[in-house]
Amino acid sequence: MLIIVMALIFTLIIAAVLWRTGATQIPKEMRQSFSPQDLETMQEELNFRKLVGQLLAIAVTSVVLVWLIW
Repeated sequence: MLIIVMALIFTLIIAAVLWRTGATQIPKEMRQSFSPQDLETMQEELNFRKLVGQLLAIAVTSVVLVWLIW
């Protein structure tokens, strides 16, 4: 049981880090020095990180809620 709890906590930490790093904005200096295609690629990567973090957080929360209800 302890291993499952630790795995859920670890997954939740990873989700929070992905969500937080995906929510950051590209700095003004980078916007000025990179091409529009590169900026678009970086923004897509940030959006994907944020989405994966949100999905992981929802999955962990759902598992915990199901376990608590059961």
